[in-house]
Amino acid sequence: MPGLVLLVATLAFAGCSDFSGHGAREVVDGFLEAYNARQAAAAASYFAPGAVLSEAGGPELRGRDAILSKLAWDSVLAASMGVGGYDVRDDSLIVGRVAERNAGLVLLGIDELRRTGPNLFLIQDGRIVSLELAALDAESTSSLEAAMRDFVPWAHHEYPDRLQRIRPAGFEYSARRAADWLSLLREWRTGVR
Repeated sequence: MPGLVLLVATLAFAGCSDFSGHGAREVVDGFLEAYNARQAAAAASYFAPGAVLSEAGGPELRGRDAILSKLAWDSVLAASMGVGGYDVRDDSLIVGRVAERNAGLVLLGIDELRRTGPNLFLIQDGRIVSLELAALDAESTSSLEAAMRDFVPWAHHEYPDRLQRIRPAGFEYSARRAADWLSLLREWRTGVR
């Protein structure tokens, strides 16, 4: 099934719309609408082929295929993103606040993760060429670290091989790995709590 998701997503790129006449705000709003509707291929179509997505303290993803893998991961986790505090400057849009939610966070006991700006979308020819997400705020960082302190030792003890398959060398984003991650979190939540 995950292969089918990526095949459909790849085929969807062939029919991508041309966003070149759109302003930065319209492009970001379109991306967020597709992202929050869990339409990974549609959300990825807002990125330029050589785009870069980076999160402070996280991996840098280069190219639309790598970004699509992350968006497919997020889609399986039923992720959503809320933003506030837009500031449009020529071809860039600075977002003051980003709130992220997903099913994995819920299983970890976390309502949302927040990033306070600047979160920067750089737009060229109607496509996102760079998305730089700021670091998590102190409360979000603390909540995530506490939850992972509970979960990771359990996963290492109960399912070391499975955990290794899900994150062989850190996180490798894909729909299949996201489904495995969610399954492991569900087992932890029902077995430990």
